[in-house]
Amino acid sequence: MLRYNRDYEEDFGSCIQLIMRMSGGKKITLKCSSCSKQNIFYECEVDESFKAYFVVELWKRTKKAMQCGECLGVCDYFEIFPQERGLEEQLDAERKRKQAEVETQRKLNEEREKRLKEQAAQEQREKDRRRREMEVDDELAKLKRNMRTGMP
Repeated sequence: MLRYNRDYEEDFGSCIQLIMRMSGGKKITLKCSSCSKQNIFYECEVDESFKAYFVVELWKRTKKAMQCGECLGVCDYFEIFPQERGLEEQLDAERKRKQAEVETQRKLNEEREKRLKEQAAQEQREKDRRRREMEVDDELAKLKRNMRTGMP
């Protein structure tokens, strides 16, 4: 089930809410505060975003929710399952920690690669310098031989 709401719209942008039911998600029978009926609520994800000029996405967030099967009203997931808030926060903290580790590793790899490139360039410059010195020495030795023998 997919539902698309445009909550706020102006000339310069819009606030969009996209509701998607999760396949295999939780189901629970509750009384809906919107339609006042006893209905099945389905677990879903709500993507909220704000787009400027309908193109540039300024912010976006995703959250869990429960959706009424009858009127499609949405309520906060953690109001129904408060014990899972701590677990969700732990998972989010773990995700952020892993992302920070990956970012740190990426930066270290970039720095290592940059050092290797700089080292290779330095070695190439040194090799070129030695080659030029040998060419100059060879040319100088040739000129000295020519002067001794009297040939130009």
